[in-house]
Amino acid sequence: MRKFFSAVSALCLFFCFVSGVGADEGRNYQDPILFPRMSGLTVFNYDVKDYDGYTFPMGGLIKGEPGEVKQLEGRVTRIIYKAPVTKSTMELYKYYEGLLKQNGFNVIYSGRNREIERWNSYFYPNVYEFNSSRDDQRYICAKSSKSETYAAVYVTLGWHSYAYVGVDVIEVGGAPASKAAAQVQSAQAATPPALAPVPATDTSIETALKNTGKAVITSLQFEEGTNAIRAGSESVLRQIAGIIKSNPGQNYALNYYTDSSGSAQYCLKLSEQRADAVLRQVVLVYGADRNRVKAKGMGFVAPETNTASESAYGNRLEFVVVK
Repeated sequence: MRKFFSAVSALCLFFCFVSGVGADEGRNYQDPILFPRMSGLTVFNYDVKDYDGYTFPMGGLIKGEPGEVKQLEGRVTRIIYKAPVTKSTMELYKYYEGLLKQNGFNVIYSGRNREIERWNSYFYPNVYEFNSSRDDQRYICAKSSKSETYAAVYVTLGWHSYAYVGVDVIEVGGAPASKAAAQVQSAQAATPPALAPVPATDTSIETALKNTGKAVITSLQFEEGTNAIRAGSESVLRQIAGIIKSNPGQNYALNYYTDSSGSAQYCLKLSEQRADAVLRQVVLVYGADRNRVKAKGMGFVAPETNTASESAYGNRLEFVVVK
């Protein structure tokens, strides 16, 4: 009887994990912003937790266990893609390795085949389609040089000669619901600072893009010194995403500038974080095409000046048509 219940439990766990089989059929799953899938890949399993723990391997397996790990907490995205039979594990690995380098990730560890032993048995124990062979598998893990974001990519040859790719992205930070609720209550109790005046360029983003190829937006507000977007900015984000979606043949850039309140290094870092935050909202929340929009932090380079509020005109988003 005990064996029966153990078998049932294992089957339940398996079906829960692979419930994303055929997920592309009728569903609109979003790839991680920095890791758009290779052409031809379909979602096999999709799992996103706003806040969860993740055991991040920093090296290969030793006797079936990771030799070195790092315990992470934050937003965890785990996606498994199925590749067409024409894609090799090497081609898939090279593609994602290129994305890591392109997006400023520093490689922590990489290994392949028998160097990493039975990797899938440890990290994907309930994925039936993954082959148990150690002779055609590759793994790479890395950390962003721009933020506390970690990524791990595992590629293996599965059943019937189909390759599979596991992409895990962990964005360290956030807070459990109880702590988040306390933060919200605290924020509501405090008197929010007055919003900076909005220049005329914000009144018609679409018109500015049409006339000059650039819209200067200062009505997008952040909590001071952070990349947390304040409530009330939804209409601007929705408008930006709407313009991108309405012009499928056009590419865009989201360039964020800060004022000069801080060192050049501090302002550049903050501007990069805010640009990424805007991109995340525009793509993940409002559905803009990730492949046609890029985000870049500009620091306090070339600040706009205005006697009404020099600080307000320094902190701005420039929405630009890319030709």
